[in-house]
Amino acid sequence: MKKDPQGSFFADGPISRTTAGQKGRRETAFSCVRHRTDQLAHRYGKKSVTSVRQRTVRSEPKRDKCNCGSWFLRRRPNSRKKDEKMNDYGGGFKARTWCVAAVLAAFLAGCGSGDEIFGTTGSGSPGPAGPAPALGLAASYGIASTAGVTNTPTLPITTINGDVVLAAPSPTCNAVAVPGGAGTAGFGLCAGSPPTLNGTVVTPTFPDLTTATNVKAAMNAAFLDITPPAGPPAAGSRGGATNLPAGTTLGAPVGNPLVQGDNYFVPGIYQSLTSILITGDLTLDAQGNSSAVFIFQSSSSIGTAAGARILLVNGARASNVFWQAASSATLGTASVWQGNILAAFDITMVTGATSCGRLWAGAWSGGSGAFVFDSNVVSVPGHPSAPGCQ
Repeated sequence: MKKDPQGSFFADGPISRTTAGQKGRRETAFSCVRHRTDQLAHRYGKKSVTSVRQRTVRSEPKRDKCNCGSWFLRRRPNSRKKDEKMNDYGGGFKARTWCVAAVLAAFLAGCGSGDEIFGTTGSGSPGPAGPAPALGLAASYGIASTAGVTNTPTLPITTINGDVVLAAPSPTCNAVAVPGGAGTAGFGLCAGSPPTLNGTVVTPTFPDLTTATNVKAAMNAAFLDITPPAGPPAAGSRGGATNLPAGTTLGAPVGNPLVQGDNYFVPGIYQSLTSILITGDLTLDAQGNSSAVFIFQSSSSIGTAAGARILLVNGARASNVFWQAASSATLGTASVWQGNILAAFDITMVTGATSCGRLWAGAWSGGSGAFVFDSNVVSVPGHPSAPGCQ
C-alpha cells in the first residue's frame, strides 16, 4: 500500500475496469456506489444508510471508469468526528471494510476466473501440447491451395469467411484463370460458379509479387511446427505425442459413453501412425481452459465419414485445434469439422460439409495441394461473418 499527499491509502497499482458489457454488476457498480456513499455519509453526518444511498443514486453521475487502484481502496483522512459519523451510519464499518466486502463479492461473482478487473483475458496455459503454432501472415487465410480450386455449381454455393491464397504459378478456379481481388470477384468467372467470399483472393500477382510467396512460407513454418520430429512428410518440431492405435475409427454414435482416446480427448498431442478417420461424434474437452491446445498428427490422411461431427466443450475453441495431415484430407457429406487442417497435399469437401477452421491444401512446401468444394462453408475462427465460429 502507498500513501498519497492527502493522507489516503490506495493500492500499489490500478486494477482494470470491467468491460462495457459487465458494467452494472460486480466491481464497478459496487465500488463506485460504496465510495460515493462514504463521501455523502461524511458530508451529511448521521443519515440513515437508505437516505444516503438515495442521495447517491440522485447525485452520482454515471462513471465511464472506476479506477479501483486510485480510490476504490481509499479511506478518508483520519478524523475522530468523521470516524464517529462513519460508525453511526455504517454500523461500525469503515471504508476499508467495504473494500474487503466488495472484493469478496467480486470473487463470489466469478471475477477470479479470468475477469478483466484483474487485467487478464485468458483462462490458462495452452496445456501439455504447448503453444499453438505461430500462423504469422497466414492467420487470416481460411483457404489455401497450391494447385487450383474446383467448385461445383450446385446450390447453395460455397461460402468462405476469410481470405484465400491461391499460390499455384497460374491459379485457376474451375480451370479458369483467377485474377485475385476482394470478394467473390477475386475468383474471376470460375466457369459461372465462384464461391461466395467474405475476404480477399491473393495470387502470385495480386496484390503484388511477394504476398502469396510470404503467406505460403508462413503456412509451411506452421505445418512443420506441428509435424512430428521424424515426420512424415518431413522432419518437424512437435514431439511427445500420445499414440492413437485405432486412428481410423475415432468417434462414436450420438449418445455413446465418452471414452478417452476414442471419442473423447483432453488437451494434448495425439498421433496416428496410419490415417485419422472420424466416423461419428468426437468430443474435445478443454476442461475449462479456453487457451487449451489440441494437436492431431496423421502419418497419412485425415477424413470424416458422412455426418460425423467434432464437438467442442468446456471452453474448447476451434482456433486452438490443429490437424496435421502428411498427405491429404477429405471431409465427408454433411460433416461438421472444428479446427485447422494443415495438409501436405489436397483437401476435398464433399456436399454440405462445413468447417470452423482454416483448411490449407499444400501447406507443406514440398507438396502440391488442390482444393475441391461442393456446397460448403469454411470460416476462419473469429471472422465477423461467422460469429459462432471461435
